[in-house]
Amino acid sequence: KRAFLALLLSTILFACSKEEETQHNVTVSRDATTLIYTFDLSAISPVPSNTSFELKIFSKSGSPVFTTSFTGLKYGWNGKTSDGNAVADGMYTYIIKNADKTVNQDGFFYVLSKNSPLIMEKV
Repeated sequence: KRAFLALLLSTILFACSKEEETQHNVTVSRDATTLIYTFDLSAISPVPSNTSFELKIFSKSGSPVFTTSFTGLKYGWNGKTSDGNAVADGMYTYIIKNADKTVNQDGFFYVLSKNSPLIMEKV
């Protein structure tokens, strides 16, 4: 019960503290062999393919796990923290935005071990 309440509270606080979200499709997928999680923004238009984005990934408790900037409409994340440590299996949230905030999207996905089936969700 405590874990559920902590997750619920962190989700509410996270949702209340964020900037206004844009309505774009961001697809998160995992390559079963390499375990690379690809954030695909190619369904977003008319954003040019040379646009710079910032990606932030958070644990289910809301703690920052990974932050990076990238250019292009796809980014491959290796499932490691900014310090280079592998993250634990579980649910993670993300925020992707560009400088002019024409893209400001969040969602969640699951990090799973190599033998687990893949389930992806979009908030």
